[in-house]
Amino acid sequence: RERTPTTLKVQVPTDASTGELFGVENPSGRALASGPFTLLLPASITSFDPPRGLPGVTVTLTGANFQAGDELWLGTRPLEIERLSARTIVATLPKNAVPAKSQHRRGKTVVDFATPFVVLAPPRLTDFAPASGPATTRVTLTGTGFTEATRVSYGDRTLKVLARSGDPSITVMIPPDIGDATFTVTTEAGTTR
Repeated sequence: RERTPTTLKVQVPTDASTGELFGVENPSGRALASGPFTLLLPASITSFDPPRGLPGVTVTLTGANFQAGDELWLGTRPLEIERLSARTIVATLPKNAVPAKSQHRRGKTVVDFATPFVVLAPPRLTDFAPASGPATTRVTLTGTGFTEATRVSYGDRTLKVLARSGDPSITVMIPPDIGDATFTVTTEAGTTR
């Protein structure tokens, strides 16, 4: 693009790959650079395994163009990187991880994951209503950490979930022919009573 007798200024093509040598050619001959050009390509994440987990879980990210100094963040918490190669990062979620935006950071460049990592929180049952009633009473359990896969038991019987209202509540029916018992809520993240 610009040249002087001792300098050439060129633009790297968009389809260039890292590690290539620059060469200069004129009627007198050809010369190659003494070393390869390192192209700084942005990192891309194609998948992570597992896609969800509890705080403290180890996650393997697969993608391209990872390099030393890359960081992974979950909201305001950095992940501890155990291994890093050009195509793989193995990292551990912090013990205090909470659901938040997942990001790859390199210097001042921040890229949000297209699909965020899902941090599972153990279920917590905070209330149920009504507090009493006959068999076949519909009871709404309220809490946190409920998922689509949440299972509810009353004593040793698994109950059919009749309705879900997002994370905060699940409605079930007390089965006939059962006495007083305790509700148990189970998700892939744990169990609570």
